Formats: sequence, structure tokens, C-alpha cells
Amino acid sequence: MNAADAVKAARTLTPQTLLPIHFEGWSHFSEDRAAAEKTFADAGIATRWLPRGERSPVAV
Repeated sequence: MNAADAVKAARTLTPQTLLPIHFEGWSHFSEDRAAAEKTFADAGIATRWLPRGERSPVAV
């Protein structure tokens, strides 16, 4: 799944905010965070980028 696929999923699932994970760190990923951020912003999808390796409270 790339960022464009995630936009399609978000439009189907309609979350209030998208929490992108698994976007960097392994060689098989073809997009970095900057590319994903641009794709989400261009699509008007709200995102919250959590600090890598840190616990973060998430209200559901």
C-alpha cells in the first residue's frame, strides 16, 4: 500500500484523522514520509504523525 492507496482507504473508512505507520525504515518502501505527507495533504486527509519509537496516547 502506498500513500495513494491509503487515501482511497481513508475515503472509504472516513476516519477523523489518519495515523500513518510503516512508512519508513525498510528498504521495500518506495515512498518516504515527505512524499506521503504531500499525498495526504493534496487529498485533504488530516494526519497525525506519531514520534517514532515513543508511546503516544491516541483517543478513539
